[in-house]
Amino acid sequence: MVFRLSAAIAVGLLTAASAASATVTRAPVGVVGQARDAHIKVNFFGTNLPWPEGMTIGPDGNVWFTELYQADIARITPDGTITQFPVAASAEGITTGPDGNLWFTESGANAIGRMTTGGVTSSFTIDGPNPSPRGIAVGPDGNLWFTEYYDGYIGRITANGVITRFLVSQNSSPWDIIAGPDGNMWFSESFADQIGRFDPVHLKFRAPINLNPGDNPWALLIGPDKNVWFTGRASGKIGTVVNGAVSEFKIPGPSGSYPDSIAIGADGNLWFTESLTFGLGRFNPTTKRFLPRIVLPNEDIPTGIIPGPGGNLWFTDPSYDDAQSRIGVIHPR
Repeated sequence: MVFRLSAAIAVGLLTAASAASATVTRAPVGVVGQARDAHIKVNFFGTNLPWPEGMTIGPDGNVWFTELYQADIARITPDGTITQFPVAASAEGITTGPDGNLWFTESGANAIGRMTTGGVTSSFTIDGPNPSPRGIAVGPDGNLWFTEYYDGYIGRITANGVITRFLVSQNSSPWDIIAGPDGNMWFSESFADQIGRFDPVHLKFRAPINLNPGDNPWALLIGPDKNVWFTGRASGKIGTVVNGAVSEFKIPGPSGSYPDSIAIGADGNLWFTESLTFGLGRFNPTTKRFLPRIVLPNEDIPTGIIPGPGGNLWFTDPSYDDAQSRIGVIHPR
């Protein structure tokens, strides 16, 4: 194990007054499209933003999301009102911290960002040649933990911005990270076809979970059964780890679906975005069966998905044409 402690370097700090003057709020555009089957309705809010990506529920109860190709964090209310807040660089992963702030990975600046719900931001530089941070989550120790996709590290950042890095492997490409049911931090090693585990109390790596070659593990989730679930982006599978044993389930339908994010719906099913086959998948974790997928219009590229306001699922639905980028809301009926 190799780790280095670096001083937090705060950059791009905005005052409350300047942050407020720099925000942009747009009136709700209303529903701009729908998809449905017999039991599911999906509404969309247009964003006209460059590639909405990661999502979280903020401390204010609204949905917050990152914009991968623009230096903004955005908030959307249940009626579709979007407010943009400028940050130091383009961001990807986002979560709500135990301090009541939003924390996010600034992959465009190799830094970790922190923002209040009023838009006051700080940015803390990661001391590495090319970290490219991606996933971020709250650990059981009350700190924020993140992955470094290119450098092959996971990192810890305290509420006051002190960063410590822990080397996984330079060829592992860790992507997502979550607090596991065993008190360890679990992270997907996308190029190593493993799920890593790290003890945040004793600062030690635990034995990784080996997956099948070519799985390309991506997003992680603690399921309703309290086990870790994951998406296999390249293999077109979702899987779970139970007492160290791996079970995988091949997604039916079009090949190359590229399952991205995964979340628990109010119906108890696992919902996942299929970024290359323009749909939303569903899986019953009790019966271990897939349910009919939801086909989205306009060849969308759904990415992030989370439980949101009203008991609905919310997902980012970017497009290569900014005018077609949307936020989707899934209403089980």
